[in-house]
Amino acid sequence: MRKLETPVLRSTYIHKLEQLINKVTSNRISNRDAYVELSTTIRDFIEIVSGINVVSLSKKEVKELNIDDLSLLMEEYYPPEFAKYTSGDVINSINRTIEVIKRWNLS
Repeated sequence: MRKLETPVLRSTYIHKLEQLINKVTSNRISNRDAYVELSTTIRDFIEIVSGINVVSLSKKEVKELNIDDLSLLMEEYYPPEFAKYTSGDVINSINRTIEVIKRWNLS
């Protein structure tokens, strides 16, 4: 994948998450599926900016990488992502993920 300029990369992923908010608020996606998409989106972002393939890593393996923001988000995503019935606040989780992307050091 070609490297995107920092502002383009941030705005691309923030836009994806804003679209996810739209799908959640218009009931076009379940909370569980929204958490799955949210997890995939942040993992893709992290892989592009860090070069670390976190998509295939377990929660424990990610924690061992000491990527604090990602570990915290995954702790938040996992219960609703894998629960039979999801009761998490997906909009709040998406907004927290947007804030992580905004402050991520891409240099």
